[in-house]
Amino acid sequence: MKEFIVNLQLFADAASATVYDASTVGMTTAKPESMSHEMKTYYNKELLENAKPNLVYIQFGKECPIPAGSGKAAEWRKFSQFERVSTPLTEGVVPSPTAATVTTVTASTNQYGAWTPVSDVLDLTAIDNVILEVTKEHGDNAGRSLDSLVRDVVYANTNIMGDGTSVITPALIAQCVAALKRQNAPSINGKYHCIIHPSVAYDLMQDDAWIDAHKYKNPENIYAGEIGEMYGVRFFESTQAPLTSEKIYYTPIFGADAYGVVNIEGGGLETIVKDKSEGGTANPLNQYSTVGWKVTAFGAVMLYPERLVNLKVTSTLAAADTANV
Repeated sequence: MKEFIVNLQLFADAASATVYDASTVGMTTAKPESMSHEMKTYYNKELLENAKPNLVYIQFGKECPIPAGSGKAAEWRKFSQFERVSTPLTEGVVPSPTAATVTTVTASTNQYGAWTPVSDVLDLTAIDNVILEVTKEHGDNAGRSLDSLVRDVVYANTNIMGDGTSVITPALIAQCVAALKRQNAPSINGKYHCIIHPSVAYDLMQDDAWIDAHKYKNPENIYAGEIGEMYGVRFFESTQAPLTSEKIYYTPIFGADAYGVVNIEGGGLETIVKDKSEGGTANPLNQYSTVGWKVTAFGAVMLYPERLVNLKVTSTLAAADTANV
């Protein structure tokens, strides 16, 4: 799996360490004086480690970092394929030039983040080290939040197959593969990729053509979230795969660089801890500290809509699932 943008700000000094309000998060944590530099670094790593498993959509987006000071939008230039040559050259005659056709795709970025307040009362009464658990929760929240932004761009692609009334089958997968090949969609290291809801994966895994990821010839090369393969498609499970209130699951199957992910250099995911003494006039009695995550600039865009098919299916387990779009 490729690394996601991780411009981390290290946690503050021990004197600036944050503790959490049990009434807010239902837990307690160690007093700030127990926070060593190694612990703070560990918490930063924990946030990232808990963000990464949720970055299923992000990991396949073509990255486009914008240099700092170059605005908030990224622009991709796409070259159209040249027409096939069918006329032979005439000896001694220079043929007419072939003009290159270029189109552009623009993606804007926005700032995202979340934080948790921490009361000064807990600072005096905490016993358990809960900061680690809350950091994990923020990591999970950051990963799911950012990945869902990319998911929504993929979900909106109008290159659709299926009507959402049938469960997924190997035949439907093969039809999607054929559609991508007809569009000359390039593969990703020889395979197309599919992000699939667990309930949809369940239906597909019942077929004898399914190959579990741990049975690959080279299982060490699997991506994050990868569960198996069928008919030249590698499958990646995510509960964020779109499910509508009509119990229609959108299951994207795609080739290389179908969509892009944008960030500004230096504006990646960071963990931020503020001691209660840093609150200024907004916290006049030093009653709370804060911990949270932020990404300064992030966005996504479809680059080649023809390289991605949204397969609409239902599932035998649909009754147990809740819509997520």
